[in-house]
Amino acid sequence: AIRHKLCSIGDTLGGKRRVAVNGLPRFDSHANFIGYRGTFTDLTEVLAVQDRAERAEVLLRDAIEAIPDALILYDAADKVALFNDRHRKMFPSVSDILAPGVSYEEILRRQISSGQFQDNLESREETIAARLQAHKNPSADELQIFADGRTVRLSERTTSLGGIVAVRTDITELTAARQGAQQAAERFLDFASSS
Repeated sequence: AIRHKLCSIGDTLGGKRRVAVNGLPRFDSHANFIGYRGTFTDLTEVLAVQDRAERAEVLLRDAIEAIPDALILYDAADKVALFNDRHRKMFPSVSDILAPGVSYEEILRRQISSGQFQDNLESREETIAARLQAHKNPSADELQIFADGRTVRLSERTTSLGGIVAVRTDITELTAARQGAQQAAERFLDFASSS
């Protein structure tokens, strides 16, 4: 028997069609093979759409990986849909569980239990509740201070399908440079006023 064999055949316009062939062998009354009886299913358009979708997915993945910031996309159920490698590197404490289908809350709980953030809230559950609320209702960008001293700008936006895209930019060096410039300006003003 032939089961779902993909073949390419010529059409009447000189083009090629991609078809799936199914067939059962037929025998005469003396058990001699006489041919097949089966079907051809034209899959040309379906396979073309599938090829375009696969190319679009590769293009999207390449674009996401080319972004210089950490990016993660959550679907409408608040589960990871996709992320780039920079996001995984920014959060090593969750890299072993970071995968499509993992909930934001699960990732957040792991980050907090590992001491990822410097929060001033009294309890762990209070911190989780506050961060969940901010995540589900994104408005303005916020600065996050990590326990290792990094400063990260978080931008979260809702998508048209009810998901949330989060982009994190490490601004540790920029923050340090800005503080250094401010301190230098203050020292200059002190020097100038004492002169």
